Amino acid sequence: MPAAAKVIPVAPVNPSIEVQATASVVNDINPDVLAKASAESLTRPSASDPLQGGSKADNSSKDWTQAAAKPKAVEEEPKEPISKMLIEHVQTLWMMSAKAVELWYTAQQAKNQDANHLQNMAQTRNQSPSAIPGVLAKEVLTYSPSKVNKTGKAE
Repeated sequence: MPAAAKVIPVAPVNPSIEVQATASVVNDINPDVLAKASAESLTRPSASDPLQGGSKADNSSKDWTQAAAKPKAVEEEPKEPISKMLIEHVQTLWMMSAKAVELWYTAQQAKNQDANHLQNMAQTRNQSPSAIPGVLAKEVLTYSPSKVNKTGKAE
């Protein structure tokens, strides 16, 4: 036997003290509460203690060899396949791009109509007033001041 395996007896460092049983938290219980607890334990049927062995123990909850009955799992509907999600996403993108092109096309048409209208107005400005239909177009719009008579008389 090696020398390190031997245990050498050593004198105790602190002397042992005898503790007297006095009232403590565990032992100092209100007598009314103690009486009530004992009365309840007599009226309730006692369940077998699982810590006790033998026939008294209720081992049904501790038997690990038997498989516990699992509750029937609610079957969830299968998730939507990712291919279907991608197809829907591409369709949505296709529709949005078509709408964007349509909006651009209508804006271009409106811009072209405005440009055509401006061209027509420019052409009508270059025409002679007698060729334009309507009375207002044929009026003379140049300013001709009336003649002011000068008198040398002082007032």
